[in-house]
Amino acid sequence: MIQGTIRTYSDAVSAGVITAQGKDYVFMKSEWLSAQPPAANMNVTFEKSHCGKLMRVRIE
Repeated sequence: MIQGTIRTYSDAVSAGVITAQGKDYVFMKSEWLSAQPPAANMNVTFEKSHCGKLMRVRIE
């Protein structure tokens, strides 16, 4: 599993940038827009707080 830091995120379009293992990854609606996703068979989990704010994105 890759733990990443959420750099930017937009609830309106469910897109943002994650920094993981020294690289930036761009995602939109659980799909990777970066040239190289973190893993070929990644499973992206968006964890939100009770108020709906995105807390963490897990990549497994």
